Amino acid sequence: MLCKAAYDLMILKNADYAGRNGKEPFANFTRCESMGFCLTEQGILTRMCDKMSRFSSFIESGDYKVKEESMLDTGIDLINYSVLLISWLAAKHGWDLESRFSQQTENQKNTGRNPCSEIELPGELSLFAARKTLLVEEGHNGNHPETL
Repeated sequence: MLCKAAYDLMILKNADYAGRNGKEPFANFTRCESMGFCLTEQGILTRMCDKMSRFSSFIESGDYKVKEESMLDTGIDLINYSVLLISWLAAKHGWDLESRFSQQTENQKNTGRNPCSEIELPGELSLFAARKTLLVEEGHNGNHPETL
């Protein structure tokens, strides 16, 4: 479920950010290198740091000011930046990810396990309850509507 959501979002965002009608998935990152700002991988890491900063701010305040993007959205963006970083490095260094992951897929078929399908997200209420408990223990009223 989480992996599928990340994949679906990446496809949509790729159409917005990538050049040539979504055919260049690294276009916005390679631009920073071509303009002399930083290496492509440093550009991706910068975006990942931005997402980590959002998580950190939420942990401190218990609230996002931009209500259109939730913690879950931020987390999915971070997953996708990780995929982009590994994909970029694989292309740059000639890593053979396909054979590595096809072997893992074969192992999953043999064991009947799929790690992505086994990931369970905590329900919205349990995350809110855990956050509210923590805030009440810290002396806050715990009324932060933003959870996932």
